Amino acid sequence: MTLPRAQQPPAEYGALPYHRLFRGLAGFRAWRPVVAIVVAAAIYLAASTIFVLVIVMVAMATGELDMGTTIEEANEALLRFVELDAASPLKLVLALGSVILMLPSALLGQLAAGLRPLGVRHSVAFRIRWRWFLVSMVPAFVTIGLGLAIPIVLSLAFGVVPFGPFTTDPVLFAVCAVLVLVLTPFQAAAEEYVFRGLFAQAIGSWVRYAWVGWIVTTALFVAGHVYDAWGLLSVGAFGLGAAIVASRTGGLEAGIAVHTVNNISGFLILASGVQGTTVNPTDAGPDVAANLFTVGVAIATTALWVYWVDRLAKRRGLITTGGMLPPPTALDQV
Repeated sequence: MTLPRAQQPPAEYGALPYHRLFRGLAGFRAWRPVVAIVVAAAIYLAASTIFVLVIVMVAMATGELDMGTTIEEANEALLRFVELDAASPLKLVLALGSVILMLPSALLGQLAAGLRPLGVRHSVAFRIRWRWFLVSMVPAFVTIGLGLAIPIVLSLAFGVVPFGPFTTDPVLFAVCAVLVLVLTPFQAAAEEYVFRGLFAQAIGSWVRYAWVGWIVTTALFVAGHVYDAWGLLSVGAFGLGAAIVASRTGGLEAGIAVHTVNNISGFLILASGVQGTTVNPTDAGPDVAANLFTVGVAIATTALWVYWVDRLAKRRGLITTGGMLPPPTALDQV
């Protein structure tokens, strides 16, 4: 007897790598990831537009945003307002919240496309592997710590003080620190679930080779950041490393861990004012040697993180392939 199409086994069923998991879902069709991405983008556009308008109205009502009297003045004021200022609670909420909205948008896009169980986005285990997440925090803290410490130590060795005084009001800093600690994990997770999750799994459902997804998702990740060429090189190194690790470990946990540690440390340092500004710089400056060194440190620490996480996963016997559908009671697991 021939089963109805909806009840037939998946086209691929068994040991699939993370980027190919969509292929093992019941009823998978090549058009479903397209629908997921389009719906997610539409939801995000609508939600982020409303969110930004609400924040702008709050800023105008509190006096933090003065739109001026002309269109030119209004445009300039808006451009200044959307710059990430880590010592401004409202600007922090705007910057982090607008990224966090990608998280439910991607989830709703996947749901609309029928790519279920929804847990497929987490890992090959169709869930967040919390023990592995906690273990992967160790290389995250160490490598991000090295990335921060190496420039400081070398600067001091050459008689250069890398940081200035703490300039932010302590109460204001405490408020911003709480916002950073609460919101940044969701912001980091949102980027991982979109770039190393939905996009990577969509590409993997069409193309077998993982490296294709690494390149495409890294390019998209870089395009989502506003920095000069030096900054984008560092972003690209991080994005490529996170993409490789997602494939090698069969999930997003390690990437979310290092992304969270990296962003929290960066935002807290920026909020303190010790860098001479609390506004996120988009220009690395004219010193080519210093910029080469900064990018080199970013690439080296990212490479160390990738190697360490990969070896750690192997030593722990982490299962990095999956695709067997979970029991019916877990099909809607999120």
